[in-house]
Amino acid sequence: MLAQALDKDPAKRPDSATAIIERAERALGAPVRRRRGPRRAAAAAVAAAAACGAIALATTGDEVASDRSPAPSLAPGARAIGSALAPGDVRSVDCRGRRPTRNSPDCTVLQTRLPDRPLSVTRAGAIRRWTVRGAGGELALQVLHALRGRYRQVTRSQFENVRDRGVHTFTTDLPIKPGELVGLEVAPGASIGVREDRRGATTARWFDPVRVGHRGPTFGPGSGFDSELLLRVDYQPGARPRLPAAVTGRPAVAAPRGRVLGSEYVEVAGGRLRRTVAVRLPGRVALDLFGGDRRLARIGVPGADPRGQLLLLRVEFPLVDPGPELTWRNPSGRIVVHQYQVRPRSLRLIY
Repeated sequence: MLAQALDKDPAKRPDSATAIIERAERALGAPVRRRRGPRRAAAAAVAAAAACGAIALATTGDEVASDRSPAPSLAPGARAIGSALAPGDVRSVDCRGRRPTRNSPDCTVLQTRLPDRPLSVTRAGAIRRWTVRGAGGELALQVLHALRGRYRQVTRSQFENVRDRGVHTFTTDLPIKPGELVGLEVAPGASIGVREDRRGATTARWFDPVRVGHRGPTFGPGSGFDSELLLRVDYQPGARPRLPAAVTGRPAVAAPRGRVLGSEYVEVAGGRLRRTVAVRLPGRVALDLFGGDRRLARIGVPGADPRGQLLLLRVEFPLVDPGPELTWRNPSGRIVVHQYQVRPRSLRLIY
């Protein structure tokens, strides 16, 4: 209904949760600020609810569907983690194991045991692709560190919009080490594909998605959701993720200024303040770190088209892993979100 209100022409209506929310925010004409005013917060909540309903309508249907499409081949030199994605009967469910609706919560879902299939790595490497079957809506791949039955997020991919229940593959570039597992962060109203006839399969779920700090699951193995999670990750042993490195020292000081788009202060070790600044440069977007008036570091914003727009620059977890989260919208409508860690004289891309 919100999409129809935003554009009378069906061909021009936004068709994803992200696009609907963005169009609604543009219609309001309010600036992006760290603290939302009551008008924008209420409108965003309405937009989010309507968008989640749109996702739910797109992903509901028969309780069990038969998908006979073959699983895609592995990336060159890659090994598989997780499900084999074998064709057959697939059930699409939300985080509660039910049919997805506009009220379906967001969560993290993790496969903790799957007979005869590897779920972790024995050697550090890089994740190049991830594939799902039977899912729908907004999903992101998470890498989680396990410690005595508790988990924390190490990194995650960008959110992807899965438009139907078929097999869908997404490229990424994430590091993974021994002792780390892969799961899915599921947006409100989205669904995952599961196969319920796999004996010995176990899962864990968090109804507040895992981000920082080691946390035990909201529901662990044996809680009635122990199915095969239809998620496969293509991992290259020994490979390194192609993440941008920060420029520091004299090269950072001498770097071109660029056009300032937004800034945010971060408190680092010793109570010192550092200023992070998003800048537009010829052909790219970057994040700068300043100590006073001196530029200490610069790092790129992967996937950000400089013709796009900065939507948000904020410090989400200032006491745990200090650093800004940057949200960028490309001209195509794609949203790029990155989290950075700020150190006294450098920047690091977390995801």
